[in-house]
Amino acid sequence: MGGSLLLAFLIPAALGLIEQARYQVLAQGLRPPANQGNPESGSQGRSQGQLPNGVRAWLRIEGTPIDYPVAQADVRDPLFYLDHDPWGHPARLGCPFVDARCGPTSEHLVVYGHHFAGTTLMFSCLHDAHVPRNFEELAGRDLIWTDGRGESRLRALCALRVPSDWPDVQRFDFGDDSSLPDFLRGICRSSSAKSPDAAVLCQAPTRAVTLVTCSSLWSGQPWRTLVVYCEPGRARLSPVCGTEGE
Repeated sequence: MGGSLLLAFLIPAALGLIEQARYQVLAQGLRPPANQGNPESGSQGRSQGQLPNGVRAWLRIEGTPIDYPVAQADVRDPLFYLDHDPWGHPARLGCPFVDARCGPTSEHLVVYGHHFAGTTLMFSCLHDAHVPRNFEELAGRDLIWTDGRGESRLRALCALRVPSDWPDVQRFDFGDDSSLPDFLRGICRSSSAKSPDAAVLCQAPTRAVTLVTCSSLWSGQPWRTLVVYCEPGRARLSPVCGTEGE
């Protein structure tokens, strides 16, 4: 019985690693060059026209295995990328994808990625980020978002565990300068873990990205972990020690 349970975990994990290796080889052509979009580097950023259909951006979190192309879901089939890769091929791993309701200029992007228990595939390392001690490890690791507009660096704001249909996070566009800060403050009030800089980060954010993955070890459960990042404006933040490569 114990051996059967072990195989039930090991076989999918092994298949996932094989698929992950293939995925990474194919993704090399999408990976943006270092410092893309950094004005000091003189790079102009890759235009969206050079990315395959459906691919919106590249997502990386410093010091973690998360380093992936991100697809843009379509309202005609919003869950397509749960079991397809960025090239439209069936894939058990799926690929991270932006909610179909997010537009090209949305200030808040919601990005979904699978949790595969016992692995570091996709967003697996985020499944328990709602626990304060785990969130602390993310607090100094920026999210790097690279798209046709260049590179953006976002800070970890907060994390929480919510039902899969939690409505409070399902807002993507804002009409005035105060709406996004107020939205993020509301999310922080519901969170179980947040940055010590949360109040400052919410003062003048220019963009927010929420990463969503399953909280549970078993599929089909109703709980999701949300990790919210925001791109700070000109407000003064605490210095952060580099953790790249840890």
